[in-house]
Amino acid sequence: MLNKILSLMRENEGMTIHEVASKLGVSSEAALDYELGMVRPTPEIIQKYSEIFGVPVSSIMFFCKEDDDGILSTESRLYFADKIVVLVERLLHGRHRAHHSL
Repeated sequence: MLNKILSLMRENEGMTIHEVASKLGVSSEAALDYELGMVRPTPEIIQKYSEIFGVPVSSIMFFCKEDDDGILSTESRLYFADKIVVLVERLLHGRHRAHHSL
């Protein structure tokens, strides 16, 4: 789920994977691996995503499977995270459709 939100944040800003990779200080392949869920980003990389997109680290970490804080069960967190990702996808795709119809 974390990988999907990283991808959606990038798409929402209209950035390419190469642009994000440059800002992260990693290769394009590494940035793509984060977005595909092949490699879990380090805390330092998540902090950089936070800075690039102006999103609090805690909001990004909401989409991680681990339940370090014990506030929500893993199942609850994943349920809500999935709903949020679907909502963001719909909003993003709706915005692109509206932009192309102008």
